[in-house]
Amino acid sequence: MKDELDNLFESHKGTFDTAKAPVNHLARFMEKLHQKETAVKTNNNWLRPISIAASIVLILCLGTVGFSLVDTENSFASLPPEMIKTETFFKSSINTELQKLKAFNDPELQEIITETLTEIDLLEAQYSDLKEDLSQSGNDNRVIAAMISNFQDRINLLQEVQETLKDITTLKQNNDENIL
Repeated sequence: MKDELDNLFESHKGTFDTAKAPVNHLARFMEKLHQKETAVKTNNNWLRPISIAASIVLILCLGTVGFSLVDTENSFASLPPEMIKTETFFKSSINTELQKLKAFNDPELQEIITETLTEIDLLEAQYSDLKEDLSQSGNDNRVIAAMISNFQDRINLLQEVQETLKDITTLKQNNDENIL
């Protein structure tokens, strides 16, 4: 199809040119075209980092939700009934705090958020080890206390980081206002 169109235009090449273009027409056209290309490029400078950050947040959210669902199913089978209620409460609180943390979408804060999520992952790995210890120890109260302490550590970490991020955001806004 493309070859047919090329052949058609090639065979009628002289019949289409009925008027002469003004002097420097091509140069002005190329200049305008170049200006539009640079304008489009400058508008998309912020799009790539934002889309990468949004993708990372989406992957982390889906991973956290998926991990929580799998973890909950596996954990309930080996825990005593009162610990199941405690675990459900703390996991709900942690997920709420994680959502609050992920609501900070400033690219300058992403490094802090990523480091915090890494710390949370480490604490979750420690919790998994504690769960195994609990099943091996026959529901030892010291292990249960360590598990609860682990949950509290995660919540405290998330809350402290949120406060820090709020402070950074406030300072940044105050600096921006002072500059203006």
